[in-house]
Amino acid sequence: MNIHTMSLQRPSFDRVASGSKTVECRLYDEKRRAVKVGDRIVFKCLSSGEPGESVTMRVTEIARYPDFESMVAEIPPGSFGHASASDVLKEMGQFYSLDDQRRNGVVGMRIERV
Repeated sequence: MNIHTMSLQRPSFDRVASGSKTVECRLYDEKRRAVKVGDRIVFKCLSSGEPGESVTMRVTEIARYPDFESMVAEIPPGSFGHASASDVLKEMGQFYSLDDQRRNGVVGMRIERV
C-alpha cells in the first residue's frame, strides 16, 4: 500500500470529507498511474481556513475512460457529489482541456474514508 497526496479546492474537498463524493476523477497522468487499489490518498484542501486540513481515503476501485464525458455516461453524477452529469463536466472542464483528456485518458478512483 502506498500513500499519495492530492489537492482539492472547496467545495470538492468538503464533498470528499463528508462522503457525498465517492469517486475522484483526474487525468490519467503519470501521478495517477501510480495509484493502485488499496492505496491511500491524502486529500489536502487548497482553500482551507484551517492549516493542514486534510482527509485520508482508501482507493477501492479504479476505472479508466477516454474522457470525462465517457466516465459520466457510466458513473452516476451523485458519485461525484453532483446533481447532474453536466455539473460534473462543467467542473472538470475548469481544470482539464478536451485535448488533455484525449491525450492522457481519465481515471475514476472509487474512494472510501479510512
